Amino acid sequence: MGRVVHLGVKTFTNGEILTAPILNASMWSFATYKATTDGVTIGSGGTITTNYCRPGRGDLVFFNGHIVFGTSPSFSTVITVTLPTNANTSDFDLIDRVQWCAGSWVFRDNSAVYHYAGSLGVWNVSGTEVSFGGAWNGTSPRRRIESAVPFTVAVDDVLSWEGYYVSNT
Repeated sequence: MGRVVHLGVKTFTNGEILTAPILNASMWSFATYKATTDGVTIGSGGTITTNYCRPGRGDLVFFNGHIVFGTSPSFSTVITVTLPTNANTSDFDLIDRVQWCAGSWVFRDNSAVYHYAGSLGVWNVSGTEVSFGGAWNGTSPRRRIESAVPFTVAVDDVLSWEGYYVSNT
């Protein structure tokens, strides 16, 4: 009898053909989650959309999201967004490993038609959120997004992000 491999809700056997519909139905289905932010005011009429995917029954989590800013948006401090599950912040030797890159972000300044980009980092020991760091467009400071640095957020600007991590839950 052939070896059996489990992916999501489908059981595969040796020699079985893996098709796109099977993959899509069994493991690559993204679901929404309600993320919270800190240090950012989305503004009246603004929207935030966040999604995640946890292939099969494993600990690997892919996530993405975007904010379309409404009227009177702002950044007040270093901004963060919560993850769908807690990220594992300890290695096998139980040594804290915070401040590691979990993905990337892009900010579109629609008034000046500029794009800024940077990295997402897990900065807290609990692994509950990521912050937006490393802003760079060729001339701007290489800093985390915060109040008017490296740009001032305005209506219809867009902040998007994506990444992955190993969950501890």
